[in-house]
Amino acid sequence: MTKFRTTSVAFLSLVIAACGGGAPDTSTATRAGELARQIRAKPAEGPSLIAAAGWTVAEYEALLYEVAADPAASAAYEAAYR
Repeated sequence: MTKFRTTSVAFLSLVIAACGGGAPDTSTATRAGELARQIRAKPAEGPSLIAAAGWTVAEYEALLYEVAADPAASAAYEAAYR
């Protein structure tokens, strides 16, 4: 894991723990991880890829916070991101 990604996941986990929030199911976390992989490959197309997946940028960002707060969702996201 890169230093930026490690820091981001840690920060997101802290925010979720402080704010509370529901855990997404693993299939949603997998979709988010697959989308993140696509965005990694084509960062300039990030907003359009997110929209094509059916989320707004704000919804996707909120989902990432929820995924980071749940160990099972995080594992599903990580597996799909690779």
